[in-house]
Amino acid sequence: MASISRLTGSWATAYNENTLALANFNFDFSLYKVEAPQEYRDVETSLSSLRRQKAEDGVLHQTARRLGALFEDTMPPIPKLINAYGQRASEISCKLEAMSKASKTYGLFSGHIGIDASSIWAGATSGPSAIAIHLLACILARTWTGSEATSIWAEIVTERQKEVEKNCQVGVALPIATLLAARQDIARSQLAEWDASARAWLRSADEVKCFEQKQLTLILSNVEIAVNNKTHTYSNVLAAWKGAMAAMENLLSGVALRVQDGAVLLGFAAWHIFPDIVVLGQTLQEVHLKDALVSKGAILELGLQSSDSQKSQGVFWSLSLAHLRYYGTPVSVSRSLTYDDSRVSIDQLYLIALGSVISNWITPGVGRKLEEPLRWFKTLDEIMGPGVNIPEVQWFSKLVRAACTVLDSQGLEAKYSSLLLSYGRNQGKRFIGPISTLFGLGRYSTLLRLTESKEARITILLSAARKLGLRDNDCIIRYCSSEGNSFVYASELPTSLGQLFEKPEPRLVPDFCRYIVRDTAILKLKKTDSRNLSPTTKKRRRSRYDSAEIQHRANSNREYLMVLGDPHTEGLLVQSEALAGYLASWNSDPTNLGNSVAESIMVGGKLYASDYPILLDALAGIELDSNDLGGFLPSLHPDALRKYFRDLCLEMVSLRALDTAASLYESFPGATVPLGMSRWPLSESLWIPKLPEGKWTGSSQLSGIYRLSRAAKFSCLALFESGSCDLRQDQLENVMAMSVGNGLYISDCLLRDPVRHNDHCGIRRAVGNIGRPGISLLYSPLDVQIRSQKLDSWMLMDLKPFKGEKLDSFPSTSMHLSFTGYEVPASINPEGEQDVETTLIETAVSVLDCGKWVADIDIQCRYGQKLNPSDCAFSRANRLFPKYFSLPQHKDPMERPTKCDHGDTMPAEFPFLRIDNWDELLSDLEGPAIVATHKNLFARLAVAAVCMQKYRSTYVLPEDACMKCLVEFFGEEFAIGKLWQGDTPCVVIM
Repeated sequence: MASISRLTGSWATAYNENTLALANFNFDFSLYKVEAPQEYRDVETSLSSLRRQKAEDGVLHQTARRLGALFEDTMPPIPKLINAYGQRASEISCKLEAMSKASKTYGLFSGHIGIDASSIWAGATSGPSAIAIHLLACILARTWTGSEATSIWAEIVTERQKEVEKNCQVGVALPIATLLAARQDIARSQLAEWDASARAWLRSADEVKCFEQKQLTLILSNVEIAVNNKTHTYSNVLAAWKGAMAAMENLLSGVALRVQDGAVLLGFAAWHIFPDIVVLGQTLQEVHLKDALVSKGAILELGLQSSDSQKSQGVFWSLSLAHLRYYGTPVSVSRSLTYDDSRVSIDQLYLIALGSVISNWITPGVGRKLEEPLRWFKTLDEIMGPGVNIPEVQWFSKLVRAACTVLDSQGLEAKYSSLLLSYGRNQGKRFIGPISTLFGLGRYSTLLRLTESKEARITILLSAARKLGLRDNDCIIRYCSSEGNSFVYASELPTSLGQLFEKPEPRLVPDFCRYIVRDTAILKLKKTDSRNLSPTTKKRRRSRYDSAEIQHRANSNREYLMVLGDPHTEGLLVQSEALAGYLASWNSDPTNLGNSVAESIMVGGKLYASDYPILLDALAGIELDSNDLGGFLPSLHPDALRKYFRDLCLEMVSLRALDTAASLYESFPGATVPLGMSRWPLSESLWIPKLPEGKWTGSSQLSGIYRLSRAAKFSCLALFESGSCDLRQDQLENVMAMSVGNGLYISDCLLRDPVRHNDHCGIRRAVGNIGRPGISLLYSPLDVQIRSQKLDSWMLMDLKPFKGEKLDSFPSTSMHLSFTGYEVPASINPEGEQDVETTLIETAVSVLDCGKWVADIDIQCRYGQKLNPSDCAFSRANRLFPKYFSLPQHKDPMERPTKCDHGDTMPAEFPFLRIDNWDELLSDLEGPAIVATHKNLFARLAVAAVCMQKYRSTYVLPEDACMKCLVEFFGEEFAIGKLWQGDTPCVVIM
């Protein structure tokens, strides 16, 4: 036996020596391609030709092949999982392809449009082990951020290469491909692109499997379970990966399974395969997800249920990342599958915002129902009625809609809405910022101003007296009589002042006594110095008279201070002698006031005159109990309430910002935002316009949503797409497109006809990306190049007079994107992370004619700023005139008819030449010319940009242009004046 062992060891050593020798050959095995399984064929057809080329022959294929070979002997056999995943990926790809077919043509971005399933197809054409590597990429992308996932890849690749080297040295037999992969470098940038492709796929797949993902999220929100307990990152990740694959293989084989760790649940969420689940908690719950790929007998038992769903971490994963930063000790990071990876629509984000708004409105642990503040929104909406549709109050309308969603939805939607609302109340408290109860309507002082009924105002003052704990003999409510010539005094019980007053007839509110001043009682209003009042108090008060002195000729004076209300209408008065005692109790328990009275009050147990304004500030902030507030809302005056919300508009920075982002996302169906962005204050975002100092007075300064420049919109999108990337607007002035996740955001002027009336700051979204990690911001070079005139170009120039022909002489013109290689980080990472989240990428937009380069153009900067959609169209349907060319005063476009009757006849004199090719266009023109690009969108764009870059007076005509209108526009100077700009003749694009 010893001889056999020695023989086996010698053979293994010789094997490894031979393979190591082969590994030293300059042979790149990663270029090898295999036949993809039949289940993955629909994935191939859904890819653009550019993505298919990268997946089959590009860097992505090399990465898949090398990673698959490197980890090949570490993974269990998973034939059923590979087949099932191929079926699921093909199903999702077909649905996404059908959705994307409805999209418009995106011209120079066409190669980057469509779903990014490149990593799937790269794995399918690299072998079963590479498909398993894609499954690992989905697990990491589902849980970790892009930089964290890339760091994990870098670490496990390094550790695996060391492990292979060590096994070789001790004589362990390894496959040749594994040895070759261990000797080849896998760059961090390649790992980042591999992760980015898997991350983009997850976003697209989640869109198709939205219902199932919601159900799984609800289940995991009640579970708290770790992925595993291993401390070493390499062993932790591999154990989770292999455990998830083995569990899924068993379920697909019809074997029931009980969850032992979170890795199994991680696999379900990342691979979009959903078995039926039985939750073993206090009561047994069965969740039937009815996935056709999983047989009915394969049930997953989940027996670990958290006692507190609001504090549950869900499936959480903790790792120590040694490759995250350039320098320093490993960084311990923990992520939750339930919250950290989740993405929501803008409408669902409003549910989180609603939770953030009401987070301080109800004291936890008092047993009050969450529905109470939600019904306040509906009540206010009913009071304001149609007036709520005014622009300044749209943010409130959307909160009302969110409240109605929570109150009225049922089933799965009701549970998911409540989960998002709870998230906003807990983790998202800072998202909108602290907001006083019901936007200040919970204060007694505010309610008094907005309440329509006098009787209701008296009831509010009585409620305030109870709130402050005032005794009946120490306080009294004074209000103006219905005749307006006397004051009436009221208290809940008969007071000792009854001898001074006459009791009037009973009024609408029967629960307190009322008195009218006798002739023997004298009422005096005493002035109080208002120099020490705060601006807030001055704004709230409408009179300098703050105290009332009731004097009787036979008795000593009794002074009452007005602490709440209006001295000319209704007010709450407190005896000044008793007030000192109340202040002591309020300071010992400041919760009654909502905020503590300043320490300067009641020094030595005495109330000084200078303390009175401070006291008024404190008392003005008293808030009603939540149980009482709902009863007072119906008495609010609709007009006063609308005005209150209009005036409140400027203070609601976060809600107006959210409303602005929502209006931007209305044009982007299917777009989602990360749930984690709600953990940071939205009002501090850099994309929100800031008014100069002193401009914040009056609601007329700003109303409704913010008006954003194109740079501000890209900054807003970068924040809402990433959840953390907050960029300055001045960095993005020249950005023409942004690629992030599975979305391409493209400046509208790159995709529309130059003559169309569109917003210069418009942005379109398409499903796709440029295949780069993080956020990629594309901008044109500052000094773009144009082809110089060729010596033999005279042979191609045959300028003919224009006779009204509607031709397209540029059918072979096309535009293409190319990256110059210059990149710069858009923001500096202060923590020293190796990966850059946001990158500015210099991108050339090239014009080709029959495949030959003509020019690089800057459509956005030159065309977008100088030649805009209002520049020079002459149409029978509508007349548009140049924005930056002056018109004779008698030719006011607003005075002209909306439609002409010139017909199709050409003017007798029309000295324009017709340009039919690029050589003619680039030459030195001897007179005005018309470029024949009829109904060729991208040729018109290219010609317009090139002409502007050559500083020519450029006009763009619509399809039904009228030549006689054109002649009339130029008028008497038709032949010489406006057809020339200096020595350069004008060019008209038809």
